Amino acid sequence: MIANELSGHAPEHRILTLLDFLKKESGVKGKHKVKLTRQKIADLTGLRVETVIRTINVLVAQKKLMKTERKIYR
Repeated sequence: MIANELSGHAPEHRILTLLDFLKKESGVKGKHKVKLTRQKIADLTGLRVETVIRTINVLVAQKKLMKTERKIYR
């Protein structure tokens, strides 16, 4: 199911879908620290690392993600 959500969508959608899935699986309520590297996010979403970095910065600017000291929170 998650594979369908990750293929053929915009990078923003792919990354948020992956992070939401991981948050749900961890059972965390509220702010969830993403423990994946940018390389691992790229591997799991089928994106290039550069695209992941740019997209994460866009999502932070849109307040869909939080970033402090190189750590990402959803």
